[in-house]
Amino acid sequence: MDTQDSFLIGSIECTVLSDGWSDYSPEAIFPGVPEEQWRRFAGSTLTEEGMIRLAYQTLLLRSGERLALVDAGLGDFGGPDGSAGKLPGSLEGLGIGPDDIDVVLVSHAHPDHIGGLVRLGGPAPVPAFRNARVVMRRDEFGFWTSDASASMMEVMREVTGMVLPAIDHAQLLDLVDDDREVFPGVRFEPAPGHTPGHAAVLVSDDDQGAIYLADALIHTSQFENPEWTAAFDALPEVTVESRRRLLELAASRDLTTMAFHVAGRGRVRLRGAVFGWDPEG
Repeated sequence: MDTQDSFLIGSIECTVLSDGWSDYSPEAIFPGVPEEQWRRFAGSTLTEEGMIRLAYQTLLLRSGERLALVDAGLGDFGGPDGSAGKLPGSLEGLGIGPDDIDVVLVSHAHPDHIGGLVRLGGPAPVPAFRNARVVMRRDEFGFWTSDASASMMEVMREVTGMVLPAIDHAQLLDLVDDDREVFPGVRFEPAPGHTPGHAAVLVSDDDQGAIYLADALIHTSQFENPEWTAAFDALPEVTVESRRRLLELAASRDLTTMAFHVAGRGRVRLRGAVFGWDPEG
């Protein structure tokens, strides 16, 4: 989970970067799924303590001299074990500092995706990527900055209430509500469910393509069982609809595929009526 993996989509250099990992209870990842069923798919993600260990990984895109980061990781909001929030070190390993990033694309506003947008320690949070435009979908921003998010977990609302106003106040925020290019060869693919404005990210150039699923899928078991949803999915039925659509897209177009919580990258395969996952890289 702590390695860096680069590949090309046409002229766009893509690098999978680790932000670390975190452990979750099986009840949070597989609510309502009998243990004998989910254990068949847990594999190396099941720890000795009986927890499910999920990767945290982001995607770095280089087009010419421009750099874009897809999601910002947990940042300074990480717990005392220091298992997550490692993105700055991953970037440093490539010789890249926070001021080198031109754009940060936000798939959705959960803490593990936006926490790294700011730095803590002073009187108020300050932007971590001072030269970067932060781009997210308007419906996602609107959800978290309105009473519509009142039913969400308090810890999530606390983090968004610190991060999003700091970025907005610094005048770094760009909101989009269509499928325009948000970086050369890159656009959002709406995928609501995990959050109301959740989006995947499509990368295409020279007849090649990749898709970053973000949290439309959070565990490899959900390739074969797309109907399995997690406790963190705000709209479970919509999550399943978006997941199936994205998996069909990835399989039909043979897209290089990543997800924030699935370590590495791979390809989605449709075997009969069942999706499968072929890791690569």
